[in-house]
Amino acid sequence: LMYASDYGYATSGGSITNREACLNKELSNWDTSVSDCKNNDWLYNNSNYQWTLTPYASSSNSAFRVYGYGSLSYSNPSNTYGVSPALYLNSNVKISGGSGMESNPFVLGL
Repeated sequence: LMYASDYGYATSGGSITNREACLNKELSNWDTSVSDCKNNDWLYNNSNYQWTLTPYASSSNSAFRVYGYGSLSYSNPSNTYGVSPALYLNSNVKISGGSGMESNPFVLGL
């Protein structure tokens, strides 16, 4: 699962709000007012809630989730929401092929 920070770092920003401004904006405020942040985030899944691996520190039975409209909040993980797989690569792993599209996924190699 992705961490809440993975969701934030996955944005490239856009023409109205650049990446740096997105990274300085609280994830709990990533809604329609900063649509450049969420709409240019490859982990954003439009209108679908997604769980993160990040627990909510003030409540032992809550975790952060990405709302369908793009902002982040926390809830009891008993609800059935989607997830986004995330992985971490060593710096020597490179993209050796593919465009990253569903029909032509990236190929990774050393």
